[in-house]
Amino acid sequence: MATKRVEVLFPSGKDVLNSYWGYLSTGGLVIRDEVGLEVGDFVEIDARIESTQQRHLLRGHVVHRRGARGAIARVVIAFSPGEPQDLLLSSAWADADNVPARRHRRFPSSTPVTLGYPVEGQMERHDALLLNISRGGACLRVPQELARPLAVGGPILLVDPRGTVSAEIRWRRGNEVAIEFQLGSERDSDLVQKLLDQVVLP
Repeated sequence: MATKRVEVLFPSGKDVLNSYWGYLSTGGLVIRDEVGLEVGDFVEIDARIESTQQRHLLRGHVVHRRGARGAIARVVIAFSPGEPQDLLLSSAWADADNVPARRHRRFPSSTPVTLGYPVEGQMERHDALLLNISRGGACLRVPQELARPLAVGGPILLVDPRGTVSAEIRWRRGNEVAIEFQLGSERDSDLVQKLLDQVVLP
C-alpha cells in the first residue's frame, strides 16, 4: 500500500497540543482529512508550526475516521513506533510556554543512576532513576528528600562507574528533575554517548 503525504499547518504550538492524541501507545494526531484518507492508510505527515517555522516529518497510519463522506472529516493518525514525536511535542510545548525547544531527540529509560550534589561544600551522592536521555540532557526521578533542596540553575553531576558528567538543573516538578549536560570535553561527550547506547541498544 502506497504511503500518502499529508501536510498540516498548525498556527501555534498550542494547536499541536490540542490535536495530539495521547491515548495511543505510540501517540498520534487528530487532523482534518482533506485528501480522502481511509482507516488503514499509511501516511507521512508534514507538520509545520507557523508561529515558530518548525517542520516535523512523521510516519503513521489512520486508525479512526470521524465524519461522513462528502464532508471534511477528522481522522486519528497513530505514529509508527520509533517516530520522533517527542521533538514535535517539545517544539509545541516550547512555543506554548515561550521556552527554548529541545535540540536532541530523547529516548525513554528506566535505568538506575547516581547523582552527585554539592551540600555545604561536600559532594553528596544519591540514587535516582533515569527517565529519559538525549545528547543534550536527561530527566530523572529523585528521592523526595533530595528534590526539595535542588535549585533550578544549580550544578549537579551524573555519576557513572566510567566517570562523571557535569550538568545544570533546568527545571523541577515534584520529584522529577531535568538536567542539561555541560559537555566541556570529548571525554564528557563519549560518556554521554555510552549512556545513550546503554538505553537505545540494550
